Amino acid sequence: MTRHADCQALLRDRRASSDSTQVDITKVPPAGLRRSVADDDGSLAQAEVDNRPFLFRDPPDHTRLRGLVAKAFTPKMIDGLRARTEAIVAELLDAALERGELDVVAELAYPLPVRIICEMLGVPVADHERFQGWSAALARGLDPEFLLTEEVIAARMEAITSFGLYLLELLAERRANPGDDLLSQLALAEEEGDTLSEEELISTAILLLVAGHETTVNLIAGGVLSLVQHPVQLERLRSDPSVVRSGVEEMLRYVSPVQLTGRTLLEPMTVGEADPEQPPRLRVRDPPLPGCAAGPSRGPGGHSRAAPARRDDRARRGPTVLSAQRRAARARDAARAPDRGLKKGLRAGRQAPRVARAARARRRERGRAAGAPRGGGR
Repeated sequence: MTRHADCQALLRDRRASSDSTQVDITKVPPAGLRRSVADDDGSLAQAEVDNRPFLFRDPPDHTRLRGLVAKAFTPKMIDGLRARTEAIVAELLDAALERGELDVVAELAYPLPVRIICEMLGVPVADHERFQGWSAALARGLDPEFLLTEEVIAARMEAITSFGLYLLELLAERRANPGDDLLSQLALAEEEGDTLSEEELISTAILLLVAGHETTVNLIAGGVLSLVQHPVQLERLRSDPSVVRSGVEEMLRYVSPVQLTGRTLLEPMTVGEADPEQPPRLRVRDPPLPGCAAGPSRGPGGHSRAAPARRDDRARRGPTVLSAQRRAARARDAARAPDRGLKKGLRAGRQAPRVARAARARRRERGRAAGAPRGGGR
């Protein structure tokens, strides 16, 4: 689905589940199954079920895990992210000034979030390079498997295993000597006697690396490209700091780092029948619709295309136009679903591109004053 109202209706409907374990694989043609499940003897599938992060769970499991994870995102940790992000961006841009050029993806958008995530988890500096390798393999971890090759899936599974074993060792150390890092706080998080299990801690850390890294890379890289293509908006951001916040929100809409999201339907349902003048946009019935990635459990499944939904002219004026001062319509955004995640975490995630843009402006002016070349920033 690509229409804003249809995507919003599906993502907000409790009959549309985030939990792929709702799929009854006996009712799904082999071509519609994830390959790791279709070829498995049962043990791998069960491990995936047990270790899936809260992003792929429904209430009450999602609510419980989200509440515990939220406790680890302390105000002190969140507030410290901005200063640390500024320092890392300054370091990366200083190096670019010395070289006289900047590859935006390889030398800014990619290393920035992985370094922030490593420091959040308390990963020693000596291990940051290993993390970058795992992150590269895990980068497409949120993509539907029908988009991935066998080699990509195998590399991802190997990275999950290696990353998980590393985190087990790091977690044991943090439990013995807790600090201010996120992994320590996750291990200490408690609510009414409930704590995160070891498996839940590992899956949450993996989710942070996968979701926090790739989406930030996409936002920074896509945002820079979009601004280069829209020089009037670029100049507006350079000259008016008051539009930086709205500009980043607009980049989230315009660039759309998350292109699509999937749901498993718990029962047959119709989407798009609110307008009596228009035919229903989607009727979901057994058997599964052609192209659906997940088959029927108590119903089939499908994908909501968040990117085109955010450019639906029924939902906002001039959706194909980039406007740094556009007021964000978060309450109507098609990617917003019940239990949408950690508000504090989302706010922290928005800091990286804001800080990066502010720091780039400062470095640009300093470079001009010193007579440094502007570079070719790819």
